[in-house]
Amino acid sequence: MWNDVETTQDLLNFKVVADTAARMIKDGNGEPVSIGVSGSWGAGKSSLVQMIGESLKSLDGGKNYIFINFNAWLYQGYDDARMALLQKVADKILEESKSRETCIDKAREFIKRINWLRTVKFMAPVATGIITGGAVAGPVGSFIGAVSGLFSQGGMPSQDDLIKVRDSYNLVAPDIQKLLNEKEDKSVPKEIEALRSLFEELLKELNLTLIVLVDDLDRCLPNTAISTLEAMRLLLFIPQTAFIIAADEQMIRNAVRSHFGDIDLSDELVTSYFDKLIQIPLRVPRLGTNEVKGYLILLLADLAQRRGLITQEEQTKGHDAIVSAIRKSWAGGLTKKVIESAYGTAATNLAAQIDLADQLANIMATSEHIAGNPRLIKRFLNNLIIRESVAKAQEMSVSFEELVKLQLFERCAPASAFEYFAKQVGESEDGKPKFLQDLEEKVAKAEDLVFPHESWKTPFIADWLKLNPPSLMLICDRCFI
Repeated sequence: MWNDVETTQDLLNFKVVADTAARMIKDGNGEPVSIGVSGSWGAGKSSLVQMIGESLKSLDGGKNYIFINFNAWLYQGYDDARMALLQKVADKILEESKSRETCIDKAREFIKRINWLRTVKFMAPVATGIITGGAVAGPVGSFIGAVSGLFSQGGMPSQDDLIKVRDSYNLVAPDIQKLLNEKEDKSVPKEIEALRSLFEELLKELNLTLIVLVDDLDRCLPNTAISTLEAMRLLLFIPQTAFIIAADEQMIRNAVRSHFGDIDLSDELVTSYFDKLIQIPLRVPRLGTNEVKGYLILLLADLAQRRGLITQEEQTKGHDAIVSAIRKSWAGGLTKKVIESAYGTAATNLAAQIDLADQLANIMATSEHIAGNPRLIKRFLNNLIIRESVAKAQEMSVSFEELVKLQLFERCAPASAFEYFAKQVGESEDGKPKFLQDLEEKVAKAEDLVFPHESWKTPFIADWLKLNPPSLMLICDRCFI
């Protein structure tokens, strides 16, 4: 099985893009920058963001960079994403100050200012509720509600009621106390300006560039996504900062519209909001046939190594050669011969995997149901592993290559074509419908195809019929597991 998490291991020829983005930050010489890494679901945004971070670390040893990984989705429903991000930045700055034994007091002052903003935000519902007569949510609302309940019921409060008031107060007491202890005349605009100035001083005196890697923003509900963007806005465009944000651009645009509710925003206004936050839009490269072929053989070779078919050294050597060949695909395609050469003597043990990658690449790159999407390719292969295990448990003599062909049809053919296929298999005595043999013989002879059902008249099925092994060898009703 292959996990579905971001990685810094380059299987998709993303390193060229990552190195370019890292060099832009480096060459900026401390100028603030925000990079938006956009792409569809499963395209590899998170991996590209992590690779940019790794590329930066490799520049001058990364000694002048500090990195923060922030996943807004993890805080959804648990904490305010805006304050959580600011707190992570503050904690990191304090940690660096302590390790260098300098600017510790300033770092603590930075945390204090963030806590002040958190308290103001925390207590804001109280003021709003008092002014409008509306309900107050959260811990503050619980406290007010518990106290109100005592006065509304009359008589002596019960022990349970007193416990409820005590527990509710304990939640809000620290924040109320902080607010009451403030003797200075403070305003939010002044505090924000002071916060930014202090942050800039800290980075300058510590001689650090802060790199914030923001991930999974497009998985968040609109309020969480916008809250995170607003937190970034507080620290954006301060010298020696860089924000690298992984998010599908259209999802963020939709979040902006949702956030402003009934306000009718034009496309220009939404674009302006987005462009003010993202200076450099960077789109994840879509995989072509060569990239998909390379990705497939690297995944299959990884499985072969885990199964003991090739050694770790042979896998690593092949990986480096394949990635190098993909980078130079302009000089010639990633042919079967090139792949075999990459693995040297180990290619003999990878013959089936190489043949599989060579046959599947074009279909997986062009089929609208997969379209070269790395996550879908990986899920496709993971599902195959499960089916292979089920087949072995039932002592079915179905090879991995045969299961690939069956699952490819199920995934990419029209649903009605698959239903017709399954029905014909079930109705045939030996589970091997005659029409498949006729079609494959015509394909082999390059004759015109006459399909048995309207749903089969698609370019995908015409290509699928050419794949090995021949369908007549593998189809039986128990293969549809």
